[in-house]
Amino acid sequence: MESQGMEQMNTVISDQLKYKKYELSHPQYKLSQLYPLSGLTSQNISTSGGQEIIFQLPNKCINLSKCFLNYNFIQNLNAAANNGFYNHMNPLSGIRQIQLYTQGGVYLCDVYHVNKYMDVVYYAETKQSDFLNNPALALANVSKYTMYAQPNNASGISIAQFNYSQRLITNPAGAIQDTSAAGTRSVQQLERNYIDVGIIAAGGGAAFDTAIQFPMKYLYNTIFSVDKDLYFGEVLNLRIVFESSTQVTFESTANVSFATIATNSLDYTDITFFCAIEKDLSICNNIMSKIQSSGLSIPIPFVYSYKQSLGASTSQTISIRLNRAHGKKLRRIYHAPYHTTETGVYAFMRDNLGGVKTVTNLYTMLNNDREQDFNIDTSKAQDHMILNTKIKGSCYVNVDSFQNKWFWVSDYTSSEPLWSKESQDVNLSSGIDLSSEQKWDIYMTTTNRAFNHYNFVVTEKELRIAPGQITVI
Repeated sequence: MESQGMEQMNTVISDQLKYKKYELSHPQYKLSQLYPLSGLTSQNISTSGGQEIIFQLPNKCINLSKCFLNYNFIQNLNAAANNGFYNHMNPLSGIRQIQLYTQGGVYLCDVYHVNKYMDVVYYAETKQSDFLNNPALALANVSKYTMYAQPNNASGISIAQFNYSQRLITNPAGAIQDTSAAGTRSVQQLERNYIDVGIIAAGGGAAFDTAIQFPMKYLYNTIFSVDKDLYFGEVLNLRIVFESSTQVTFESTANVSFATIATNSLDYTDITFFCAIEKDLSICNNIMSKIQSSGLSIPIPFVYSYKQSLGASTSQTISIRLNRAHGKKLRRIYHAPYHTTETGVYAFMRDNLGGVKTVTNLYTMLNNDREQDFNIDTSKAQDHMILNTKIKGSCYVNVDSFQNKWFWVSDYTSSEPLWSKESQDVNLSSGIDLSSEQKWDIYMTTTNRAFNHYNFVVTEKELRIAPGQITVI
C-alpha cells in the first residue's frame, strides 16, 4: 500500500493540445513631447554647473519606464587647431540630480550625483547583450548615442594619437599614466569605450554637437525603472539639475597624453522629455476607478546617494546607518572611490588596475559582523572572485575591465546577477528588514591618497495612491 505522503504525478499538456481561448489585455502608449516649464529648450551650462530644468508630467495614465529624456550638447571648443576634444562616454554624464515629486512635495525619486550613479550602476546592472544592442552611431559632426556601446579592439594604441579605445590608469601619485603601452591598458573586443574623441579642424574654434537619447528605464532602482501604468491624479514635477561642463568634456593639446587645457561651457539645446501616455481608455478607467475606490499600493525602489571625502591615508573606512525612514528593506549598497580631481580626464577615474592598486584589500561589515571571513586581496583578484556571480553577463567582460572601473557592492536581494529579474524586480520583495537600524561599514587599505567615496544605497519603499493623497513610506 502506497504511503499517503508520496507525491502525486502531475500531467503537463503540450501547447498543441490546448484549445482554451484567452483575451489579452495589454498597454499601448503614445509619446507626448514635453517642454520645460520655463518654455526654454536651451541652457548654457557653466564650468560650475547647477543650472536646472523643470518639466510637468501630465495628469494622465503614464508609464515612466517607457519615457525618454532628450537633449543635445554643443562643445564650444578653443581656437587652436589640431587639439583633441573628448567626451566621457557615461550615461547622463551631464546631469547632477534628477527629482520626481508631487505638487505637495512627496518625492517619488531623488537621485543625487546622477552621473556617478550611472557610471557605477548602469554597467553593473545592464546585461551585456542589451548593452551591445544599443550601438553608438557617428555621422559627420553629430554623434548620436543611445546607451554608449561600441565593440572595439585597439590594443596598445596610444591615446596621445587621439585613439579612445584605451583604459585610463593612474599611477600611485594619482596622475594619468603613460598610455602608449599595451597590456592592461588595452580594451577587449566587447568592452565598452570610455571616452569619445575628435580633432579640431584647421582654423579651430569649431563646435561639436552630441545628441543624447536616454531611455528612463535605465535609471535603475528608481520609480522610472518600474514598468507599470500609473495614475497619480495630479501633475508631477520632474526636476533635472545639470552637472559642470568639466565633467562632460575636455580638450588636450595634440600628441601629448592628456595635457588638458581649459574646458569651456556647454550649450544644451532641444531639451525635451517624451512622456509615455496610455492610449487604451479601458485600462486608464480601470486604474482610475481602483484609485478612487480602494486606492493603489505598489513597492518601488529608492536610491540614497552619499559622498564622503577622506584625506590621504593608507586606511580608509566608510560607515552608513539605515533605518525605517529609508524604506522597508535594504536591497543593496554600492561603493566606489573616485579621484579627488573630478574634472577633465579625471572626472570618472576609479581605476584599481595599475601596478600599485588604489584599494589593495577590503572587507565589509553588517551590524559589526564581518560579511567576509578574510581580507579581500585585490592584487589576487579576490574581489572579482567574490563579485563574479553578480557581474557575470554584464558590461564587465573580464577581471581587468572590472578593476579598471572598480566598485564594491553588498547585494541582499538574491544570488543571481545584478541585471537579473530576481535582483532588479522590486515586486520580488527581498532584502534586509529596516524595522530596526542597520549599520554597514567598509574597511579599505588604500594607497596613501585622498579619495572621494561615493555610496549608493538602494531600498524598497511603498507607494500609496489614494483619492487626494500620495505617500511614499
